Amino acid sequence: MSLVVLFQSLLRCIDTAGADLHTTGRCNTRLHTQVRSDYQQLRRELVEVQALQRELSSRLRTQLRLVHGKFARLRQRLAAASPPR
Repeated sequence: MSLVVLFQSLLRCIDTAGADLHTTGRCNTRLHTQVRSDYQQLRRELVEVQALQRELSSRLRTQLRLVHGKFARLRQRLAAASPPR
C-alpha cells in the first residue's frame, strides 16, 4: 500500500470515527496492521536488494581482477615485443 493510500485511509477513518470510539479503534487496528505489513514487506525487499548489491559487487570485483590481469599480460607482451629506444 502506498503512503498516499495509507494517508487516505487514515483520513477516512478520522472522518467516520467521530461518531464512536469503537470505529476509531477498528480503524487504528486496521491501519496498524497495514503499516506493519507494509514495513515487513519493505524490510524483505531491502534485504533482497542488499543481497543483490553484494552479488553485483562481488562479480564486478572479479571482472576487475580479470581485466587487470589481462592488461598486465598485454603490457608484458608489448614490453617484450618493442625494441629498446
